Amino acid sequence: MILQALAAYYQRIAQEGKTQVAQEGFQKKEIPFIIVLDKEGHFRGLQDTREGEGKSKRARLFAVPHEIKRSGKNAWMSANLLWDNEGYVLGYSKKDTEKGKNQNQSFISRIKEVFSDPSVDEGIAAVVRSLERGDFSPVFSHSLWPEIEKKGGNISFQLEGDTVLVCQREAVIDAITNVKSEGKGDRQICLVSGELDEIARLHTAIKGVWGAQPSGANIVAINTLVSPAFGSYGKEQGYNAPVGKKAEFAYTTALNTLLARGSRQRIQVGDASTVFWAAQAHQIEEVFADFFGRTDKQGVEPD
Repeated sequence: MILQALAAYYQRIAQEGKTQVAQEGFQKKEIPFIIVLDKEGHFRGLQDTREGEGKSKRARLFAVPHEIKRSGKNAWMSANLLWDNEGYVLGYSKKDTEKGKNQNQSFISRIKEVFSDPSVDEGIAAVVRSLERGDFSPVFSHSLWPEIEKKGGNISFQLEGDTVLVCQREAVIDAITNVKSEGKGDRQICLVSGELDEIARLHTAIKGVWGAQPSGANIVAINTLVSPAFGSYGKEQGYNAPVGKKAEFAYTTALNTLLARGSRQRIQVGDASTVFWAAQAHQIEEVFADFFGRTDKQGVEPD
């Protein structure tokens, strides 16, 4: 029932439009640094989206293609589409040069997997030209690079003169929407919606939970790779509890929105991160936390 309620909440806030939630196939992610390219893929600048001072400095949130969940020894083979960390975007690794090169190749392959013809969009074409040229020295010599090298952070691309990231351009949105509508896997009855849908093998991590890893916590997780005993009737991972991709996106997006930094719909009760919402829009959602004399700042600061 809780997943159904969260999925319904996502539909509610998406329709209301008051809370800017990502559309299906996308998620909100902090992107501290943006590489600006001209149409030929030549470096034109490096933008810093962060605001604030010291430890309170936070990067701007962008709607980017949904994050790939990486795990295991072959995690380097999984790259995000048109955004990722410095290893994938620039092929840079402090400890393992070969690993960085492999990650960068994975990043390029991911783009070409989705766009067999990058020339369909001038922004995508510019990124591919830049990556295939492989000369990242302008970034490495930029004044912001020492900070990226020290702390790391997500990096994406923007075409010179544009107001959106390359991964937010219409061609990318269309490509992701088409993949979602077509569906490549077997369709089963979703336990949340009761409708036929392609089943989510892995579920998006939930951020901002007290005591959880910075990478996030799992609400639905059956790791048959660790313990084969969890493989009921030969089913692996998420197929043991079939939740459709639409419902998986809806409930994880809703919960991450409720737990996000600055949310008025989360409080910390002991060691429990507690969220609340109403079936219909109501002003009580904005003031309910005040009844307990607690605010988000008195609890955990979500990542």
